[in-house]
Amino acid sequence: MSQPLGQPDDDPLNLEGVDREIRIGKLRREIDEIAGGEMMSGQAADCDPKVEEAFLEHVLALETHGFICPFETLVKNGFGLPSPEKLDDSSLTTKLWELINTLARHRLFLHSTNHLSDRELYTWLWSDALREELMGFGLPFGNCHLDVLGGCSEEDIILSLRYYTNDEDRARWAKDFPDFPSRFPGKKFIGTETVSALATRGHYDLPSDSIRRWPSKWDKPLVNGNPDTTCSAYDNCSAPWGSTQEETWKIIRKYDFLSGQYIWTGWDYIGEPTPYPWPARSSYFGIIDLAGFPKDVYYMYQSEWTNKPVLHIFPHWNWKKGDTVDVWAYYNNADEAELFLNNKSLGIKKKTGDDLHVMWRIPFEPGTLRAVSRMQGKTVLTKEIKTAGAPARIELSADRNKIKADGDDLSFVTVRILDAAGNIVPTAGSLVHFSLQGNGTIAGTDNGWETDLASFQSKDRKAFNGLCLAVLRNSGVKGKIQLTATAEGLKPATVTINVE
Repeated sequence: MSQPLGQPDDDPLNLEGVDREIRIGKLRREIDEIAGGEMMSGQAADCDPKVEEAFLEHVLALETHGFICPFETLVKNGFGLPSPEKLDDSSLTTKLWELINTLARHRLFLHSTNHLSDRELYTWLWSDALREELMGFGLPFGNCHLDVLGGCSEEDIILSLRYYTNDEDRARWAKDFPDFPSRFPGKKFIGTETVSALATRGHYDLPSDSIRRWPSKWDKPLVNGNPDTTCSAYDNCSAPWGSTQEETWKIIRKYDFLSGQYIWTGWDYIGEPTPYPWPARSSYFGIIDLAGFPKDVYYMYQSEWTNKPVLHIFPHWNWKKGDTVDVWAYYNNADEAELFLNNKSLGIKKKTGDDLHVMWRIPFEPGTLRAVSRMQGKTVLTKEIKTAGAPARIELSADRNKIKADGDDLSFVTVRILDAAGNIVPTAGSLVHFSLQGNGTIAGTDNGWETDLASFQSKDRKAFNGLCLAVLRNSGVKGKIQLTATAEGLKPATVTINVE
């Protein structure tokens, strides 16, 4: 008779399993001691103990391996590394490829090398990169990477600015940053990955001028987050290694020697749900959420990066009696903004210095918020937000009402949950059911909520903070697609897409 998995005939008492649990406990204690009692841990009910033991062995090896100088290690092991001056071009190319293959066997890989000649690359490796101490070099698992951006050719050098690592780094950078051009004359500067701000569309943590670094350190779990796994959309939350959107853009805008930045990220994406663990399953980094709906900071960039007139006020205006709320306005093409609550002026605000928004701190009172932006006394734009009532109906709007009959073309249909007066209900979470008739299919649905675990192919989707999305694909046959959205207690809606 066959034995259960994990209990072979020669180990009926599963002593090997007991021994492994003892070894796992010992490994955890050793790692915890090295980490100063701050070891991160997680549990998975179906995790194979063999896998856990191997993983912990790798962690311990990495932590105790220390920093190793690749140059010294290679020479000690008999790999010759003659200086570049002693090699002609042919010999140098041969030696370079021997070196690259040897480094790969040690799991050290090079990136971004195409802009360098063989001599430049070998010279940079010989004189600089391989003489730096690397954590984990030579271990039989994992990979080390060398980014060869710029290499050793002086005219090609680009100084790539990394994230902060801690508050001390942040303070030092603020002090040293203005001197970069004099310290590195003639060099090019670019932020290759910046920001790492965190936000959930439509959620706001007060006060808005208190910045949250979540978690407190990159290697620590979040202990003071929100129970509903949200992050504030006031642009007052970031990962500890990063900054808010405004903090970063102020630096880029201020210093002309910075050629630009690559924001992490423009769009939310699946994975890396910093700062939360499961059930969060997508990121909070985006300026736009996973469903394609802009978060509020989108309009800050629009006001800064475009000539389009912008006036965007937030948050929503559905709060509790007694709440004090910070109202922000992003605007451009104007020199002031005035806020009204139920037609009573709450004052004029003007951006000064490096301000990117203006703010009013006011007690909540149901009704209508109205903002007016002006240039030299003349009105540029007016925007209103009203206190919404109970959800009453569904509204559907397609980004395109005509698509091609090619089997691939898509129409993105936004679903809004409205009250009886036509105001979007900013807290609505109605479960919307989609049905379709005609020459197409529902390719996917979403709502931008980072912890929504429903399938993207589901025909049922909860609205998140008043919005959700349906994506329609044509079937390759000309005709019409008719999408209907229904929800309990709400007036349904239908939209028609022409397939041509």
